[in-house]
Amino acid sequence: TIDERLTGDYYLRVLQNYFEAIKKGGDFQTVFDKVTESVAKEDLYAVLRVKPSHNYQRKQLNETLSRMIQVLLQRDQLLGLENAANEKTFTKTYPWMANYPIPVYLRGVIDRLETMLYEEKGQEKHLIQVTDYKSGKREVDFGGIYQGIDLQLFTYLLVQLQSLPKNKGIPLGAFYQEIKSPLKEITSQADYDHLYARKVGENPDMLAEYRYKGYLLGSQELLNQVLKDPHKGPDIYPYQLTTGGEFTKRSSILTLKEFDTLLAYVEACLQRTVDHILAGDIPLNPMEKEPYLPSTTLYKSVAQFDLTEPGKHYVDKVKMDKTTFFDQLRKQTSEEEEGDTSVERKPNELTTNE
Repeated sequence: TIDERLTGDYYLRVLQNYFEAIKKGGDFQTVFDKVTESVAKEDLYAVLRVKPSHNYQRKQLNETLSRMIQVLLQRDQLLGLENAANEKTFTKTYPWMANYPIPVYLRGVIDRLETMLYEEKGQEKHLIQVTDYKSGKREVDFGGIYQGIDLQLFTYLLVQLQSLPKNKGIPLGAFYQEIKSPLKEITSQADYDHLYARKVGENPDMLAEYRYKGYLLGSQELLNQVLKDPHKGPDIYPYQLTTGGEFTKRSSILTLKEFDTLLAYVEACLQRTVDHILAGDIPLNPMEKEPYLPSTTLYKSVAQFDLTEPGKHYVDKVKMDKTTFFDQLRKQTSEEEEGDTSVERKPNELTTNE
């Protein structure tokens, strides 16, 4: 069967190969067709060729990818960013990793890395933007970050910023990009004809349909340098402006200080995770409503997660918005600075100083 994981792998493979192939030249459709045909022949995607119904599904996947790539290409024309890498692998070490008895490495793959050079007070700076492709809906979950279970996206941003000399990197944003075929309500034949005939470059609303999900640095000055057409900004990034030109309260933005605080917290979570793993402290405390955990799926018997055993329990997922997240971190930092050891901290309550 063609499950969500295989679909995601196929999407990523095609995207990576397309942006590598287009560097050699050629028109969009010719390059796209060659890439999709080549990827579909790989053994991993043999299921896409088994039955006529699978061929139809592959056609649908390719149509979705075609729209997605055209949106990315249109964005490239509207932004001053350089597509520095696709599927960029990294292996990272930290000074604190040297304290462990065995080598420890942080490895991963950044789906899309974009950068831009700009000058600030005579100093050259690097704006960094990372994107993580998703085959389903995904939002930044501050509760998940707080509990240390949703660190992937901002880890990518952290690693890339730390690959630069100190104070040379500025976080422009970290985003999820859903690869999808947007659903539209059809109420008339005219609606159908319009939807069927339209192309990405001819329809400005296509950008908004694929708007990034994530957080952007709330700097109008930098945005004006990044955006070739400032009016297109809210169609690309998750923000809106008031009539006075200020960011609205619903805009998904962070200050530079908030980015620094968030990324320091993410690194603290990474260190705490390594500490627990090497200490053999790996308790089975899954989230009850997470969709892919063995303990909540058909593999329940294999997972052998028995709630009647001592110490076995599900962890409640914390719901937390941006304001609450940063308020909690400030509270914990304040308590540490005051030397208040009377407050019992839960396991998930890491601080940027730990």
